[in-house]
Amino acid sequence: DSSVLLDVFTMDTAWGDWSQEHLTRAAQRGALILNAVVVAEIALSLVLLVGAVLMVKGVNAIFRMNFNFEPQSVLTMRMTLPESKYKDSAQQAAFYDRMLQSVGSLPGVKEAALASVVPFGIGGASDDFSIEGQPARPGEYRTANRETISPAYFRLLHVALREGREFTNADAADRPGVAIISESLARRFWPGGSALGRHIKMGRDDEPGPWLTIAGVVSDVTYQIFDRNPPYAIYLSYRQQSYADTYLVVRTTSDPRGMIPAIRGSVASVDPDQPVYDAMTLERVISNAIVGLSYVAANMGILGLIALVLASVGVYGVMAYAVTERMHEIGVRLALGARPKDVMRMLISRGLVLTAIGIAIGLPLTFALARLLASLLFGVSATDLISFGGGAAALAGVALLACYFPARRAMRVDPMVALRYE
Repeated sequence: DSSVLLDVFTMDTAWGDWSQEHLTRAAQRGALILNAVVVAEIALSLVLLVGAVLMVKGVNAIFRMNFNFEPQSVLTMRMTLPESKYKDSAQQAAFYDRMLQSVGSLPGVKEAALASVVPFGIGGASDDFSIEGQPARPGEYRTANRETISPAYFRLLHVALREGREFTNADAADRPGVAIISESLARRFWPGGSALGRHIKMGRDDEPGPWLTIAGVVSDVTYQIFDRNPPYAIYLSYRQQSYADTYLVVRTTSDPRGMIPAIRGSVASVDPDQPVYDAMTLERVISNAIVGLSYVAANMGILGLIALVLASVGVYGVMAYAVTERMHEIGVRLALGARPKDVMRMLISRGLVLTAIGIAIGLPLTFALARLLASLLFGVSATDLISFGGGAAALAGVALLACYFPARRAMRVDPMVALRYE
């Protein structure tokens, strides 16, 4: 009987040891999974926070970039001349001449101009171009934005004349063709020299087309939100190359929206059947172009804040769990003379280690996102140390706060109670 009891006792003890070891391993696996989740939350929070900051900076950079336009006082309206009524460039140019004169004489109108496209507007065309005496190399593609404008366009949008002259009324269809180019194009093909008097044409070297004399060079203009650098631009006179689909651009001395009825009436006085549509300020045109970008930036900011909250809750949960699991150990340390501050430091350091690991994992991912945004958006830098440092500091601060309260609770534990804790 004694041997049987000994066997039963041995088996019971072995079973108890196995159960305790099994539970310990399960607890360790659970702790590892919880730690991994917290690290992932911190890494994701960093990516979303820094991404949102960079997106907002890109949106603000677009508005700052166009500040010289004074877009709030510029009205844009679109029109499309029907081919059945305006069959050739001469008829189109004649209509535009009369319309500009009529609109320009209205009280409150400071300047009126035509443009085939306005900054951040709809339309425009990118074409091949050739330069006399500088044939393209094999595999080289030369493209530039082709803009058909009236003489007042540069003055109206405050585009600076760098060299030469602007278009005049003398640049008519029966006169030699002229063009005005952007300064980036001039620097690329005539570095250290002047582009004035040189010849350029729309189309490739082996394609037919008239050579145009370069009459002026103007400052670069960005026309689309994804233009990381201003594109090459070649401007043509509407009298020499008319365009049926065009913008009427008007700068006013008062609120431009109040001028819409008068301008519509002025256009109707030239052609009662000609509609004018999409009337809005240039400021609204720019806003419409970046509304999608602003929406994405706002959503990234909201997701970043949600991830930040989840990360802080995760860190708090890990710390609260650690305090519960190590309650006996904390009691022993306090009973042996450990100071409450040492206990707090020990627990907080664990939470900060998880935070540091999450930040270390999140930084390469954030850098990859920053490079992508910098390649797409003007005003975004892939090495924005302020954004990176600010995001990491915000996460570290939130994590420190989440660690503090469980550690503070552990610091106030009664050693005798902790020693009896199971």
